[in-house]
This record gives sequence, C-alpha cells and structure tokens, in this order.
Amino acid sequence: SIDRSGAKRTLIVGGLMLTMIPVPWIFVHGLFGVLLCQTLSGAAWAGFEVGHFSLLLELGYRRMRPSIFAAQSLVSGSAQLLGGLIGSLLLSAEFGARGVFALSSAMRIVVVVALIRFLLQSAPPVRRPRPQFRIIGFRPGTGLAQRPIEEPATYAESSAE
Repeated sequence: SIDRSGAKRTLIVGGLMLTMIPVPWIFVHGLFGVLLCQTLSGAAWAGFEVGHFSLLLELGYRRMRPSIFAAQSLVSGSAQLLGGLIGSLLLSAEFGARGVFALSSAMRIVVVVALIRFLLQSAPPVRRPRPQFRIIGFRPGTGLAQRPIEEPATYAESSAE
C-alpha cells in the first residue's frame, strides 16, 4: 500500500509496470489475451497514477496545487497526443503494430529510467514536527477540547543543535 511504501516507491513500481504494458500485445491472440492485457494495463496505470498524485500532493504547497495539477494535466495530455500521432505515423509507414508496441515499450523504459534517476536525486520533503494534542473533554456544541502535549526534552535538545 502507498501508506507503507510511500509515494516515490509506488510511482517507481507503477512506472516499471508501465514499461511492460506493450510487451504482451506483441504476442497476444484472442479475446482472453486482450482481456488479460487490459487488466494488467489497468493495474499498472492505477499504481502509477496514485503514486504520481500522492507525490504531487506531498511536494506541493496547498496554494500551488491547482497550478501544479493544471501543468501536469497539460504535459500529460500533450504527451498522449504526441505519442498517438507518432504511433499513427509509424503504423501508416508500414512499421507494423507489433513493431509499434516494441518501440513503445523501449521508449517507456527510457522515460521511466530517467524518472527514477530524477526521483532518487531529488531531496525528500522537509518534515516538520506536528504538534501533539491530548483530548481533555467533549463539548456538545463545539466538539473536542484539546490541550497541547509538551515535547520531550530529547527532541528539543536535538532540534536546537
């Protein structure tokens, strides 16, 4: 789950799965093969998208998120359009469907390797300690009454250094 492994790892695993999507299409014959390919494709895209979305949420400030998601949508839509146009040009040039799938897989590997290198080089987000609260009561009209818990001396000493 993404809660255990984190957004980066989920994105990387989903990206690696995406590189393999075109490979079965090279060999598939019949309805069962098509259904299997589509199922694997859906699982790969789901992992990639949830990792991508979580990473954007993790790294972006609240005020910047609409701009970040708009830019991501623009880049993603443009890449899909460009990929479709290149694929159709290759098909019309008698490259063959199997050749297009093989080239698609190779290009996906190049992109995912670049993505992995970028993610591993980027600095992790800064984690600030969140204040801890103790529930001291319940008020029917306003909800929970809370009081801050004092931070341990060990944390205060380590953060002062």
